[in-house]
Amino acid sequence: MEAAEDVVGSAGGAAGSGFAAFASGAVIPILPFFVTSGITAITTAAVLVGVALFATGATVGVLTGGPLVRRGLRQLAIGAAAALVTYGLGRVFGATLGWQTGARVPSCGGSATPSSARPAGCHPTTTT
Repeated sequence: MEAAEDVVGSAGGAAGSGFAAFASGAVIPILPFFVTSGITAITTAAVLVGVALFATGATVGVLTGGPLVRRGLRQLAIGAAAALVTYGLGRVFGATLGWQTGARVPSCGGSATPSSARPAGCHPTTTT
């Protein structure tokens, strides 16, 4: 048995751990929106993501023997840069939240509104 065989895991194990890491990281910014909304949820999500990014970087520092604070700040900076690029692209392509731009979400209208006058995605309601 070679030493490399001890280190290398299975493809299924790598896929499973990769999925678990991705899913746990993806749920962090969503959690505050289950208990609050608006600027409070956004601020809480930003803080939670910042802490998670710093902790991830610091963990890499522990595992590689590097400086914890520097690795944590590096990961935090990379995450902040990615968020700014994503926000900028959203602004460029017009993908903004309605409450930020003052735009209103279209109303589907009442049951008396003809189908042709309803915005896309609105379906007539049926009453029994």
